[in-house]
Amino acid sequence: MSGFFSKPRNLAILGAATAGAGAYIVSYTGIKTPGVKNIESRITAGGGSPNQYPATATKLGDPSDATPRHENPKGVDTKNFKDNISDQKVEEPALLDKAFNKMHYGNEKGK
Repeated sequence: MSGFFSKPRNLAILGAATAGAGAYIVSYTGIKTPGVKNIESRITAGGGSPNQYPATATKLGDPSDATPRHENPKGVDTKNFKDNISDQKVEEPALLDKAFNKMHYGNEKGK
């Protein structure tokens, strides 16, 4: 007489389902203990972000300002950037290269 829990395959499936459900519940609810809240508060006060989004930071000393800086970028729209930095090709492409770039990239200068 073999029961459900006596087979290793069934135990493995049950263990995987339990672990998956536990991971889903923890990620859905989020575990924020008072210690985690204190650490997040100090990180944001120092200029970090409470979330782990790439390239985000807060204004120094303002833990409530956690908007990502990549939503309102500055610097690439200036005249100096367009004249000196945005196009760093050494020379002008040849006629066939221009045609190839225009056909593939929609721009004669390339990517």
